[in-house]
Amino acid sequence: MPAKDVIVVLAHGESTWARVISVLKAEGVKVSAAPLLPTSLADDVAALNRSLDRTEGPIVLAGHAGEKVADVFYRLEPHTQAVKRAADSNGLSWLPEGAFATAFAQDASTEDRAMLAAVQRPISLDCISVPAGRPFWKDIPSWFLIAAHDRMIVPETQRFMAQRRRRCMPSITHKDYDRLDPEHFFSEYGFTPTTTYELAWEKRHYQLKAIAGTAYEFATGS
Repeated sequence: MPAKDVIVVLAHGESTWARVISVLKAEGVKVSAAPLLPTSLADDVAALNRSLDRTEGPIVLAGHAGEKVADVFYRLEPHTQAVKRAADSNGLSWLPEGAFATAFAQDASTEDRAMLAAVQRPISLDCISVPAGRPFWKDIPSWFLIAAHDRMIVPETQRFMAQRRRRCMPSITHKDYDRLDPEHFFSEYGFTPTTTYELAWEKRHYQLKAIAGTAYEFATGS
């Protein structure tokens, strides 16, 4: 099914999807972000269900983590620059502003990190300490993208989570693009260059569409 025939619903309560939405919109993909209020798991589920109810057509739901925080962050030794979460007097957990540069969005621009810090929504302990119910991935096709450079959830923990879903995208990083020059990268995987956004990394530019497309091909075999 062509990407333009589905609606992408994004679900993550702690950060903004602005950059992701811009890229998807530029590629002609319909997208919405569920207005989660991270006050409790039940509130998040209700908010997501309301977003899904008002969405007509095939849906691709993109989420993040999906476990109790202790299960995710502390299953293995955290990254050395990972943030140690703690609640304030109101029972809310905030990311320190400096954490956006060291752990949460280390590859983002200074301007984007400042925006993320300014608009962040704190998470209630009632939201991140309650076990989730039956996950969607047990009943519908699902895939897991491993973020090789994630400093909040180490890749080994991501792989553990992905293996339980029995489907896993390989760890696609900028090194895959470096291995092949752009012309051979597109030729090998049968993709066309994007005409909109690129990923800038260490003074080099990478085609987002091709890297994401390669991950999708590995995951689905199509």
